Amino acid sequence: MDCTSKLLQKLFNEKSSCARTKAEAIALNVLAPSAEEELKTDLQEAKFISVFCDPSNHKDLKVLPIMVRYFTAAAGVQTKLLEINTLPGKTSAMVSQYIMDALEANQVTSKLVAFSADNANCNFGGAARNGKNNVFSRSQDSMDHKIVGIGCAAHIAHNTVQTAADCLPLDIEAVIVKIYSYFYIYTVIMESFKKFCDFASAEYQRLLGYSKTR
Repeated sequence: MDCTSKLLQKLFNEKSSCARTKAEAIALNVLAPSAEEELKTDLQEAKFISVFCDPSNHKDLKVLPIMVRYFTAAAGVQTKLLEINTLPGKTSAMVSQYIMDALEANQVTSKLVAFSADNANCNFGGAARNGKNNVFSRSQDSMDHKIVGIGCAAHIAHNTVQTAADCLPLDIEAVIVKIYSYFYIYTVIMESFKKFCDFASAEYQRLLGYSKTR
């Protein structure tokens, strides 16, 4: 907001001031309550909802947002932030209880039809989903109706491509690494590549670096 405040002064009014302190006050005391009230109204009207979550590490904190997806006749499919908080760990018991508490606080437990997360064992108990000590199973046990477990489509697609690549007669990973290494630091070669894209009427896009991290 420090940079935005200076930009607003140039565009609109030199006397306008909205730096970090004022911007934080507006976000916490005006925008956030309004967004929460709007979400509560939508959730009351929605017939069914699904939730998905994925934790992130911020230094020594594990932040876990809960996103909710629902449908309204006026706006169609909506995806919004239901809850965000820090947890002392990521056990299945902690996460499932955290999700249930958020649903009960918003009185939408009975509307939950699906839970989505990545395919980690903590969330679904493995590919076969036979285990009981995972977020999905614990959440299901807390419900009086069936819910659908939805894994991460990106991870599924990645694993599918990886398995297919392993069946090829050549090492496709080595080919990708060599292609990237040939282009990424040579300006002259990149300029030639951009010209070729123009010649082929193809949109140039920056090459992505290769990494084994999923």
